[in-house]
Amino acid sequence: MIHRSTSKEVEEYFNTNALNQSSLKRIIEGRLAFMEMKTKTGRELYYEEKGHFIIGSGVDLLLSNYNEFDNMYFYKELKKPSDNLVSLGKNIYDVVAANNFELNNGIKLTVDTVYSDVFKEMVHSCLKFIKYYDSDAKPNWKIDSRMSRIEKTDFYPYMQGLIESNGKQVIDTSEKETIYAVHESLTKSPVTSELFEDKQGYDIYFQKTFYFMYRGFACKAMIDRLEINHHNKTIQIDDWKTMSGETIDFLKSLKARRYDIQVAWYWLAVMTQIVNSFKTERYREYEVLLPRFIVESTDVQGLPRIFTCDAEIMIIGKYGKKEFTAPFLNTEEDTVYSKYVPELWGYDRCITEIEWYNDNGWQTDRNYIESGGHHIINWSKTINI
Repeated sequence: MIHRSTSKEVEEYFNTNALNQSSLKRIIEGRLAFMEMKTKTGRELYYEEKGHFIIGSGVDLLLSNYNEFDNMYFYKELKKPSDNLVSLGKNIYDVVAANNFELNNGIKLTVDTVYSDVFKEMVHSCLKFIKYYDSDAKPNWKIDSRMSRIEKTDFYPYMQGLIESNGKQVIDTSEKETIYAVHESLTKSPVTSELFEDKQGYDIYFQKTFYFMYRGFACKAMIDRLEINHHNKTIQIDDWKTMSGETIDFLKSLKARRYDIQVAWYWLAVMTQIVNSFKTERYREYEVLLPRFIVESTDVQGLPRIFTCDAEIMIIGKYGKKEFTAPFLNTEEDTVYSKYVPELWGYDRCITEIEWYNDNGWQTDRNYIESGGHHIINWSKTINI
């Protein structure tokens, strides 16, 4: 039987204040990155869209709950302007919306008044205070020159899209085409299509949410696909991933984005809430299989792959990996070099770092306190004295 989370359940998940794999990975970037994530402040842009995130989230929603897609996304036939103009537009929209969409002289912001002189005067005024560049503009351009550049983009159609969307995520033509192409590839490919079929003797959950306690912290996880096979008594964790380039190169994405932490965290959630939970004793004898990534490219669709994680990835995701220096053979020069590999944190080390800051305060960097500000620096790393 197929089970799909409701939009209310998904919204509740995102509104719940608890540690998840994304927040844990931010502490690896440092104290400030974690604090920025918690407060959602400090970004250079007022509002920033990440194209890969919009496409990935759109694919997730189509695969997990197809009927909810139109409730979350609004399509506008256009090409989105630059990130800075998107930020500018969202900033203006939020300010005007908070004022009941009132412009000057009793005129309201609508899809028709976007092109009015009153609204263009507002954009002109905002350019005095908002940093704006694009790939062709120059930093020292005057306001009127910047306005001329804006006229040549889809900025005003994008503003119309914001108004028409009524709070939904606006996607342009390219984003929509990519989202649906990836969805079609995954649901029709002989490699992956069976993942979306209902099967007798199975419980298949899409966007399954978990809430649990770990080391004194409230935690949460949302798994794209969870398959419980009652015939073989197994539980399979699956996660959708989109990437640029060839899908065979997914390992590079895994390492760069630390997806090992993600699947190890999902494993913890399943073990805590299903297998070892007193609420679900029927699953005590079920085996949790190694998690899988279901991967498709956003550049060229048609060759999706299924990557099953091995035990090493799960161990690194939890415990991390110590730094080491290893010999590296350069066969072309017939010489041996020493290659330094830095430490990797797992989710346990991330939680230890958060615990330290909770106990000692978030005002000052931990490394600065422990080192006293004195270090030895070599070609590979910085060492505390």
